[in-house]
Amino acid sequence: MRVSLPHNQVTFSETVNDPLLETQKKRMQIEAKRQYLIAKQSSRTHTRNQNVANIRKEFRDWQRETMRDIAHKYERINARKQLRQQMAQSVKDKTRDEFIQRATWKEEMERRKHITPGPGAYLRPKSSLNTSGGEFTRVKRTTKFDQLEDKGREVPGPGIHHTPWIQSQNIDAAGTGFSADPRDKHL
Repeated sequence: MRVSLPHNQVTFSETVNDPLLETQKKRMQIEAKRQYLIAKQSSRTHTRNQNVANIRKEFRDWQRETMRDIAHKYERINARKQLRQQMAQSVKDKTRDEFIQRATWKEEMERRKHITPGPGAYLRPKSSLNTSGGEFTRVKRTTKFDQLEDKGREVPGPGIHHTPWIQSQNIDAAGTGFSADPRDKHL
């Protein structure tokens, strides 16, 4: 049976019965196993170290990104504050300019009031139409509504029946029974 060791590639056969060689062979097997375990342990450690390094790198990247986001937020907040301050300042400036403009306008109006004469300050020439004692006419013209109202007063109301043709029915000489009264034409 041949045993192959990975680190020194030395092979031994079982035909040799030398005790020194046997112990050396066992030592080499133990050393190879130890080297294998060390390599295995170091590969685990290496993997762990890589994982830790990856985790630390991810944490640093997250931290940088978070700090960058916070910085951007503060920049936006400061930009909004500056914009609000600029707007407030422009409103103040506009209000001040309007106040100054109103004040100068008032002063100008006061100055004009004192320069120009007021109502009644002008001398009016005497009018030739100045007639005393005249008055407006008091004649009331009749409208269509007034005419309708007067006609309605002449017409009898409901339940009042005047029959003038019965009362004035005279038998005339012709015997017709109708009067020649001109008021009875509407009948």
